Amino acid sequence: MVAPIVLTIKMNGKPIGERTTMTVPPTATWEAVARMRIEAVASVEEVSSYMSMPLSVSLFPDAEHSPADRVGAGISDTVATAAALGYSHVVLTLSPPIYGFARPAARGVDAMARIRV
Repeated sequence: MVAPIVLTIKMNGKPIGERTTMTVPPTATWEAVARMRIEAVASVEEVSSYMSMPLSVSLFPDAEHSPADRVGAGISDTVATAAALGYSHVVLTLSPPIYGFARPAARGVDAMARIRV
């Protein structure tokens, strides 16, 4: 059995799953952990929407979440790996897709026509 992990799930910097302590099986992946936590706080429609977004995993050794102590992990990595290395605080970040707007086609400017006498 793995020691409990302290988990926060964020999207665009805002928590969608407040910091909570979870005990998960050592063979669970971070993707499965994210799904478990999101299912606990969101509706069925929201779960499928959230789980379709890219997920990044940040591991920290303590509650300070210092950027210098941050270690990344893959979503398919197991919880046991992080626990064995002493990382018990986890921040899972969902990144919604960014859609760009279509820009109008560039057009030439007649500089001489713009000069006023």
